[in-house]
Amino acid sequence: MTHGIIDEGTEMMPGGGVRWKEFNPATGIRTTYTLSGDKLIRDTEYVFTDLMLDANAEQANSSNGQRWGDGKVYARVPMNIAYNGYLGEATQAGDQKAIAKWMNDSDNAKFRTFEGTV
Repeated sequence: MTHGIIDEGTEMMPGGGVRWKEFNPATGIRTTYTLSGDKLIRDTEYVFTDLMLDANAEQANSSNGQRWGDGKVYARVPMNIAYNGYLGEATQAGDQKAIAKWMNDSDNAKFRTFEGTV
C-alpha cells in the first residue's frame, strides 16, 4: 500500500494477460489495469458517485417545503464532473452564472440537495 492506495489484487487473464486493481479511499476512485500483449488498458470507476446521488436525493426530498437560506447546501457534484466539461470550465473561470445555469438544468437535478433553482 502506497499513499493510502489499496491494492485490491492481481489476477492472470486467459491468454496470458494480467489484471490488477487499486482503490483510493480518499477519492473513491477504483482503477483497473489490464495488460494484454503490448497493450495496457486503464479503466476508472468513480465508486462514491452512486452513494452521493442517493444522499442528494434523500436530502432534496427532506428539504421539500423549506425556505432557502444561508448555510444551505444546494448541490453535491463528484469531482470528476465538477472539474471537467462545461461545469469544469465555469468552475475554473469562477463564472457563477454558468454554474447556476448548469445546476438549474433538469438533466443535472440529481446533483441538487435542495428543491428549487439557484
